[in-house]
Amino acid sequence: MYPFLFEGGFRNYKTGDHGRIEAGADTEGQFSYQSCSQVQQSPCGFIEGFLHFRPGSMSLPRGELFGVRVDPFPLKIGKPLY
Repeated sequence: MYPFLFEGGFRNYKTGDHGRIEAGADTEGQFSYQSCSQVQQSPCGFIEGFLHFRPGSMSLPRGELFGVRVDPFPLKIGKPLY
């Protein structure tokens, strides 16, 4: 997933056929990432790392790529958001 974040919403981009990037529809609200990791019983573990951002848009990037550190946080079993 390659989300394009804007004030009040987001647009998802994904890799389509033959590696092309395909745009989804604009969506209002908060962007949420859900992993496809397999569910395990307790303890579920932690996730951490970096999110990478580039100012601008997919077709017209403006500026340098930068990373934002995501501190470790616990994974919990819960209901899907959708």
